[in-house]
Amino acid sequence: MKQGVLWEWVGIVHGIFWVSMNTANTEKNESVASMGFDWPLHTWPKVMVAGRFFHDDTGFTYQYLGPYQSLHLYGYRGRIQMGERVLSFGPGDITLTPRGVATRYDLAEAGFHYCIHFLDEGADASDDKHEKRKRNTASHAGKDGRKNGRRNAGENVGGVGGVGGGRGVRLPVLLSLGAGREAAVSRIVEVMQAHGAAGEDPLRCAAAGAAMQGLLLWLATRVSDGDVGENGEGNVSGWRAGVEHAASIIEHELHETIGVPDLAQRVGLSQNYLSRRFREQFGVSIPRYLLLRRMEQAKLLLGQTNLPIGRIAGRVGMPDPGHFNKQFRHLVGMSPTAWREQGG
Repeated sequence: MKQGVLWEWVGIVHGIFWVSMNTANTEKNESVASMGFDWPLHTWPKVMVAGRFFHDDTGFTYQYLGPYQSLHLYGYRGRIQMGERVLSFGPGDITLTPRGVATRYDLAEAGFHYCIHFLDEGADASDDKHEKRKRNTASHAGKDGRKNGRRNAGENVGGVGGVGGGRGVRLPVLLSLGAGREAAVSRIVEVMQAHGAAGEDPLRCAAAGAAMQGLLLWLATRVSDGDVGENGEGNVSGWRAGVEHAASIIEHELHETIGVPDLAQRVGLSQNYLSRRFREQFGVSIPRYLLLRRMEQAKLLLGQTNLPIGRIAGRVGMPDPGHFNKQFRHLVGMSPTAWREQGG
């Protein structure tokens, strides 16, 4: 063991990472020299860890290294040393760390971040066996690991540059999401939930992997469309990010009163600009889109519940039953009662 370096295994539920405290040498790693995260288009990732964790490292003291790829979405400001490069990040930024690349942190403030460790299923299966073997060792590390240099890895674990072109995509290792942060968090939480429910069940593990692949390809399309900043060179959100954010708000708040002025303020765009870009993206105006989504939700509730029609109207954000009935008849061609009676 080299002087000034303390290595030990730390287990996080289904994943392992190396943590070191190095006061001497800075590790060199050419794999991030070009600042790229390469990922295959057609693969099935294996999710090792997925959760929301507390982090308070300063001074680039602790080194993290593991036989997996990792994604972090930060809720605080700081700097990350990835191989030889040092990058600054802020709330809403994502880093993608290639497999086997060492990282260190210098945080301006402590806080929480979302973290996913994952493997390409095409990778050497021996690495997974190695992790399982070490996991048992890590579970006996003891409560005094912190004073020996180990970091508390987390809590609340849940249950492009060139895009396309061939068999894979290349993403920047640092992405600034801007207004796309909420959509990214939703996708990350989906991975967390799928992973938390998976256990050793092959089907549910596959579902978690599918959600992870969807997240990575979603990020790749946003980079391709110019909707995110790359490698910390500006917080470029793009109009598509604002439009997607507005659509996400509508989807999650159908039961609320939603107006264009409020949406525009929340996504950081002017009313006219948001309205124009929203129509370009979805082919309808914001009020029309909102009405259509409410009617779809109403049809779902009419067909799958025995809730009174007045209650359904309130649940989809239209508390006036008369207005709800009128709009439903206009769009669907029959009354809510007739639609329910014919079985949807």
